[in-house]
This record gives sequence, structure tokens and C-alpha cells, in this order.
Amino acid sequence: SYIDLNWDFSQFDRDNSARHHTAGYAKIANIVAAQLAGKPAAAANLAAADGKLTSAQAAFAAHDYPTALRLAREGYEAVVAGAAAANVPVSIVEPSTWTVIYSGKPGNGPGKANAKGLYAKDLEERANIKRMFGK
Repeated sequence: SYIDLNWDFSQFDRDNSARHHTAGYAKIANIVAAQLAGKPAAAANLAAADGKLTSAQAAFAAHDYPTALRLAREGYEAVVAGAAAANVPVSIVEPSTWTVIYSGKPGNGPGKANAKGLYAKDLEERANIKRMFGK
């Protein structure tokens, strides 16, 4: 594994992180958007989100991962604003880019109900700083 030889957060790692989080924002935005279908108060926000996520996909395809991440986050934020405008509560907390999709109960595995993608949970800010910078 290259990990034992390379302990810095290289361009490879930054690109990998941006790809992962771009996909995460898009996935969560789509989960929330499905709850807003047919809500007139959310229509403008959903249209804006669609444009941002389409542009994020194009940036991703062009290997412009920082732009893809920025656009995906903006798309996610537009969907969340649409949920607020439509008074639709969402079960997603998003204080950082370290969003983790999880099942909502520990021990998810063989024989357990698989509810991945229904909920998202973020690490609090201090845990993110520690994870990113080892402090």
C-alpha cells in the first residue's frame, strides 16, 4: 500500500476526498429532493440545485474536482433551502464536508435491515479538524 510510504495529504488524497464528497453531496441532495417532489414552494430551489448538480457532474467528468465539490455543495444547499421554503423537515445535519451515510443503528451488517442512504450524520467540527490535520 502507498500509505506506508506517503504520510502527507497529497494531491491524490485531495482529489480522492473531493470525488468522495462530491458524490456524497449529490446523493444526499437527491434523497432530500425526492421528499420535495410536487412542492411548489421548493420548485425554484430544486431547479437551481439541478443546474448546480449538472454542472458538478460536468466538472467531475473534466477531472476538475475542486469545482465539482463546490458545485455539488451549492446544489445540496439549494435543496436544503427548498426544504425550508416548503416547510419539509429533513433528517440530515450538515456542518461540514465529512458527511457519512449510515443506517441509523450500530451493527448494520449481514442479517440487519439495510437502511443506508436514508439518513446522514456528520462528525462535529472538532472531530473533523482532528481527522484532517491530526490535532
